[in-house]
Amino acid sequence: MNSSTGNINDRIRELGIDVPDVETPITTYAHTRTVGNLVYVAGQGAEVHGKIGRDFTVQEGYDAARSSGIVVLSQLKHALAGDLNQVKQCVELLYYVHCTDNFTEQHLVMDGTSDLF
Repeated sequence: MNSSTGNINDRIRELGIDVPDVETPITTYAHTRTVGNLVYVAGQGAEVHGKIGRDFTVQEGYDAARSSGIVVLSQLKHALAGDLNQVKQCVELLYYVHCTDNFTEQHLVMDGTSDLF
């Protein structure tokens, strides 16, 4: 994600991505925390139950990771008063892939978010 490539909000629309409004947390945790010019986004997991390699295919995992990335965009958009063009770069993505013990393609699942960004 780099604002030097154009208007991020326009690009998201061109790609047909619907960035949802932020949901109100059911507990007291914060979705985001801004420290200086960095915005930290709390963990965003897929709303699925089961393991990749048993209950889900790599493609389904990829799609779930992409959906989680869209939720991250919604959190950022909310934290930045609707202006994703303030985002200069993604510093770190941390992934957890719930999978079977013998599953070895976690990187292909994680690409769902990486490719989105």
